[in-house]
Amino acid sequence: MVGFGNIIPNKFLGLLLLMIPMLLLSSSSSSQAAAKEFSVGGKDGWVVKPSEYYNQWAQENRFQVNDILYFKYKKVDDSVLVVKKEDYFSCNNNNPIHKMDDGNSTFLLDRSGHFFFISGNVDNCKNGQKLIIFAIALKDTLSHATPPSRSPASVSHGHGGGDGGGWSVRVNDDNRYCSNLCCNIVGCFCC
Repeated sequence: MVGFGNIIPNKFLGLLLLMIPMLLLSSSSSSQAAAKEFSVGGKDGWVVKPSEYYNQWAQENRFQVNDILYFKYKKVDDSVLVVKKEDYFSCNNNNPIHKMDDGNSTFLLDRSGHFFFISGNVDNCKNGQKLIIFAIALKDTLSHATPPSRSPASVSHGHGGGDGGGWSVRVNDDNRYCSNLCCNIVGCFCC
């Protein structure tokens, strides 16, 4: 009986062993999904009383770097503001990071982290016309898991992006909840 080592020459075996890591790396980088466009509010668009709450809709979707949010609304009555976290919770429209008011607005998720959107009409915002999006870069989910954050995320306008979770889970005894749970090959964590 002929042994395995006699069938495959040593040079070929060495080349094969060098090629395997390169093939694995190229397949993981090509597996990154193309950017998607999400229509906020679905068929309802950006309105005061959508058929599904905006944050419920956001938790049912996964957002990646370079994904685009599409907001359709009546430009005479409304607008979309990107705001800081504290302005989101208080419906403060005086200090927007970015304002969209053309009735057919797109917003590029250009970094990882939280994005906070409110209606430019304060009454609409107070009636629930607001949205939190969490974006994580696809490469973050393929690398090692990061420990859960014990401090709230802050909003900054920069570069990065992502793939977000989908459940609301309690992370500690002070009744703070994760808006998204992210899982990778190592485990799940708040993101």
